Amino acid sequence: KDMAKLTLYENELCQRLVMEISVVVGTICCEKVGVNCSCFCIDGHQFSTRTCAERKLWLRAISNIKVKLQNRAPTPSGELIRHYRSAIEE
Repeated sequence: KDMAKLTLYENELCQRLVMEISVVVGTICCEKVGVNCSCFCIDGHQFSTRTCAERKLWLRAISNIKVKLQNRAPTPSGELIRHYRSAIEE
C-alpha cells in the first residue's frame, strides 16, 4: 500500500469515529513554534497535545509511518500493532 490511515476517535474507548486522515510519504507534518507550545499539524489539520513531550511522540509516530511507507514495509499484524501500542504506553 502507498498510504496509511490515521483514525481519530472521540475517546480511548474507540466507539465514535471523529475523522480519518490519509498519511502518504508526502504528508506534511510540522511543529508550531512557541514557548512550551504543544501544537502541531498534519496536512493542514491542527492538533494540540497536553505536553511538548506528547507532541514529539505524535510527530515521531507519524514520521515512522512515513518511513515505513517509503520503504514499502508490509502491513503490520495485529500482534505487532499491540506491541507498538504497549511501547507507547510505557
